[in-house]
Amino acid sequence: MSPIVEIEGLKRFYNTPAERVEVLKGINLSIERGETLILKGVSGSGKTTLLSIIAGLDRPSEGKVLVEGEAIAKLPDNHLSHFRGRHIGMVFQHYNLIEHFSVKDNVSVPLVPMNLRYQKVGQRVEDAMKKANISHKSDMLAARLSGGEKQRCTIARAIVTNPEIVICDEPTANLDRENAIKFLDILKNLHNMGKTIIIATHDSIFESLNFSHTVVYMSDGEIEKSESIE
Repeated sequence: MSPIVEIEGLKRFYNTPAERVEVLKGINLSIERGETLILKGVSGSGKTTLLSIIAGLDRPSEGKVLVEGEAIAKLPDNHLSHFRGRHIGMVFQHYNLIEHFSVKDNVSVPLVPMNLRYQKVGQRVEDAMKKANISHKSDMLAARLSGGEKQRCTIARAIVTNPEIVICDEPTANLDRENAIKFLDILKNLHNMGKTIIIATHDSIFESLNFSHTVVYMSDGEIEKSESIE
């Protein structure tokens, strides 16, 4: 079986009047289906840029990026958005919730382009909220949620379309330790569901993961080393 994400010679740079700024410097990376991969490194190491390119939110300057066998950098914007909606769920550091929407309305947003029947939308939203342990807050406005509750709402929104890949960018940065530990429990559940999980973080709490995963260490736009942990 081919990897769910395959990256070869990936470079990302920006040209300024004074110089060319290199953010990624030739990344080679293969991620297997169902694998949990942790990208570690200090701020500025290139983790978020790499996530953004895998998610199709940014495009490479050079190199090949295949997601589910699709060369996503070559897709036009409208097709890329549709591809991302079907295959990738995103968990953001700053949640990106619609504050005046309820939890269930926020979770339902990714389903809008799918033109599902009302009953089917309700079933998917309920299932996602249950998996993220936020069902008890379904009617509460996002603005009134605690940080941990907002993160669980974000997770429910990320998995409501049943994507194969869940991408998390510094997901515990705004959580206290108690809620960060709860987040790890949800990750374990997603891992057990067979989801491919890719996380960018410099939080040492991810050293507490109690299921198999791969740690990739990044520095200055390059991969220094990787290790598999059982």
